[in-house]
Amino acid sequence: MKSVAAGFDASNNSRNGITAAERLTGTLPGFGKLMLAKTALVIAVFSLLTSTAFAEVADDQMPPQAKAACLVNGAPVDPATLSAALDLQNATGSQKRMLAMIDLMMPPILEMIKQSNQEISQEALDAFKNAFRAEMMTGLPEVMNEIACVTARHYTLAELQQIKAFYGTAIGKKLLKETPEVMTESAAIGMAWGSEAGKAAAARVIERLRLKGVKI
Repeated sequence: MKSVAAGFDASNNSRNGITAAERLTGTLPGFGKLMLAKTALVIAVFSLLTSTAFAEVADDQMPPQAKAACLVNGAPVDPATLSAALDLQNATGSQKRMLAMIDLMMPPILEMIKQSNQEISQEALDAFKNAFRAEMMTGLPEVMNEIACVTARHYTLAELQQIKAFYGTAIGKKLLKETPEVMTESAAIGMAWGSEAGKAAAARVIERLRLKGVKI
């Protein structure tokens, strides 16, 4: 059997417009649409949990198209305010938090892969893990610039400077230190609840609909 690892190259995350993740879905037996749907759900949870996060990304690293899209009522966001939002990202050290959230996504995704293909090798799982992380990392700068843009829309320059000053205080530093662990523990609780509650809710709804004559 051809090694799945052969289909991955972390230094070349896109080949002919096809991402590493897309190449994998075409390589693993039984992966298909169910795997994509489940992965999308995990990514959606990740996006929700990190929607207020900040990343350590310099302004000159941002893609031009992301900068051009930073508008307020059709007008470009004030450059000084956007710069302050980016400074706040740097001050919060959010690059580490974002990386931690990406790593947090991996266990449930890998478990889904193993359930879809019980014969998959550890080598293939490791290949997917490395390629998936690299694939996610390539999009981080643009996403983080967009988050900075959103932040700049909702806060004034003075407010951003005050928030940054807060993170320099003792309680602000503790908030930064404890937030990753709080998010990790909260995510585990949320995922467990979502899985069990979702199954139970679906069963109850299906039963009620069937009683009404709805075929489902």
